[in-house]
Amino acid sequence: MRRAPPKSTVLLTGNLLNPKHFLHQVDVYYEALPAPPDLAWLQVRRSVSLPDVHVTLRPRVPEGTSYTDGSIHNSLLDQTRAGR
Repeated sequence: MRRAPPKSTVLLTGNLLNPKHFLHQVDVYYEALPAPPDLAWLQVRRSVSLPDVHVTLRPRVPEGTSYTDGSIHNSLLDQTRAGR
């Protein structure tokens, strides 16, 4: 496992299993690692939620277009139609 401090640039590469699929959006959430809880705390059922700190990465859009929220792109997420 590798770690990167907040606000770092991370490069992820790979291929989609089905080349007909397209990656529309990636949501990256950050939460600091908690201190290990007591065993009694772990034995109680609790709900889980995503942390508030996150960034949404989307593919770049063609020149002159934008997403419905008005953003042109809010990432450097690049993807080819071949799923790469």
